[in-house]
Amino acid sequence: MKLSDDFKFLSLQAVKRKNAEELPANEQFFYIINLLDRENNPVKFYSFDNNINAQLIKSINSQELKGLQDCLVHFELLFSNNNWNVKLINIEYI
Repeated sequence: MKLSDDFKFLSLQAVKRKNAEELPANEQFFYIINLLDRENNPVKFYSFDNNINAQLIKSINSQELKGLQDCLVHFELLFSNNNWNVKLINIEYI
C-alpha cells in the first residue's frame, strides 16, 4: 500500500554499514531521516537508496532543506512474514 503524508524535517544521520570496507564508496553508508509527524511525534525513515541519499545531502548542503521544513514523504507499507515493513520512495520539500 503506497501512502504519502506531511512531515517536518529534523535531521539526517549517516550510519556506516558493518561491511563497509567490502562495498563501493557510495554504498558504505545508509541514512536515518528524522522527522516529526502532524502530531509532533518523532518518526524515523531508513534510506538505503543512493539516489535519495544524494538528493538529501545536496539539498541540505545548498540549504534548500532546513530544520523543521515541511516535507511530503512518499512511502510504501508492505506486510510479509507477519511483519510490517516501510519502504521510503521519495521526499518532496514544500
